[in-house]
Amino acid sequence: AFLRALDACDRLAASPHSTVSSKEMQEMASRLHLNLGLVYDCQEDLERAREFFEKALTILKDIGDTQTAYRCHLSLGSLLLKEGQAALALTSFSHSLSFARSQHSSAMEAAVLSEMSQAYLMLCDFESAKSCLKKMCSAGASPKPEVEAAQQQLRVVRKILKHSVLVEKVRVENVEEKIKTLDKLGDLCSHVGAYRTAVKFYTSELELAE
Repeated sequence: AFLRALDACDRLAASPHSTVSSKEMQEMASRLHLNLGLVYDCQEDLERAREFFEKALTILKDIGDTQTAYRCHLSLGSLLLKEGQAALALTSFSHSLSFARSQHSSAMEAAVLSEMSQAYLMLCDFESAKSCLKKMCSAGASPKPEVEAAQQQLRVVRKILKHSVLVEKVRVENVEEKIKTLDKLGDLCSHVGAYRTAVKFYTSELELAE
């Protein structure tokens, strides 16, 4: 349906008898590209999804549709996170956060901060993850279950920070203690969905055990 709508949009834009303004056409086209990207994302066709998100953003550069740009950057960032490209995802999330703040929307801002915390966890930047979760909890616009989930994640991230310090302090010869701490870090990261980071800790644990 979205592809047919996009085709109709293109035909309308090419028609000399069209009464729809160029800006309105671009707004429709950008939203259609975004929706197509979301469909492909749901189907796990990340390459096609990314293609449509990027096309939407290219169109949006000329028209300043803040709401759609916010959604595009947020969706693209989430896709990049799925691909394990946390640093690139943060770039998209930063754009999305700027648009959210320009709209003075605490709810939009909280949604981005939640995603950013996951990107920072993937990068093992636990302090930044903690900062994002704290801001999300204090934004006051998220539904209660989301805030409670963020508070729970925040408690776990604080434990991760504590054990990260501990693993650095463990003496080199105390291999058993270091293995236990790395195992705990892996478990904690798994608990907050930072599976790639958990794997890093478990791998370090195995290497020590050998």
